Amino acid sequence: MLCVLPFLALASYSHPALDDFAIGNALRTTTVGCYVWNTYFTYSGRFSASLFSCIHLGMGDSVAWYPYLITIFIGVFALSLYGAAAALIPKDCTPAGRLVAGSMVLIAGFSAFPWPAEGLFWLTGVVAYLIPLIFTCWLVALMASIYFAPVGSPQRLKWIVCILLGFLIPGFSEVTALITLLVVGAHLYFSSISHAYKNGYWLMAALVFGSIFTLAAPGNFVRLQAEGEKIQMARSVWLAAGTTVYLLLNWAGNGLLLVLTIIMLPLSQAVARSPRANLLNRVTTRKYLWPGLLFTGLFMAVLFCYLERFPGWRTCFDLSFRDASVFSGPA
Repeated sequence: MLCVLPFLALASYSHPALDDFAIGNALRTTTVGCYVWNTYFTYSGRFSASLFSCIHLGMGDSVAWYPYLITIFIGVFALSLYGAAAALIPKDCTPAGRLVAGSMVLIAGFSAFPWPAEGLFWLTGVVAYLIPLIFTCWLVALMASIYFAPVGSPQRLKWIVCILLGFLIPGFSEVTALITLLVVGAHLYFSSISHAYKNGYWLMAALVFGSIFTLAAPGNFVRLQAEGEKIQMARSVWLAAGTTVYLLLNWAGNGLLLVLTIIMLPLSQAVARSPRANLLNRVTTRKYLWPGLLFTGLFMAVLFCYLERFPGWRTCFDLSFRDASVFSGPA
């Protein structure tokens, strides 16, 4: 957890920006329900981000609370990331093994975070980018808990929470929604759900419905028409391809990721040799699943960003950048 301390210290220097004031003012002049409704139909399909924007009211009439809110969310994210990594380790693994796994993922998550200024230290960015990562960690930990639990044990409450999280997570951004659809599609194509985990289909339905609900929002098209630009498919594909290669090369050239992989190798081998089938083995034994999903998902997510034509994303590599926090989520 020591790697988190510098981020917690820097959080004390955080201060609100324009969107923080604008959203906070809007929520003080209307109800949260009306704010979500108006945003969804006139500006953006990010219904979850609109809903959780009520956090801006936590500043009250003074911005003095701002650094404390940022500190709390960074701490929750660190604990969630650590917990999700440790939850994926088989129960027969030693506590030290879980400590190593959680610590390595935590170090990688914070050291390779692509845009801390907007993803960690900006409250509006926290709502749009960090909260869905926190919810994803919770979903991973809950699913691991369900998987490792004895067959037949009551898990209804956990499933309900998983389904609720599955619906909310894609609603924080269009990129998250698109990646969610790709992950669900890949799972349905490459894997099957055993009879003991049929509730998994309800979770997938929630993920898909939340994604479509975000992407098909009327506000997306209203905003696109307001910008007065037409979609240029060929140019967008070209820019997306270049940006995808750029991102992959940057990740491959990250020496920290290589060092962490080497450190984790003994633990990975121990997990692979575990006599009991475990969740980590289930999701990694498909040789071409994750490389293919990584490349396809990254390309499609970047392509969607260029098609959306958000301000500032006009040229290749601009995407590394504002919404790249989404690409650093726990996968």
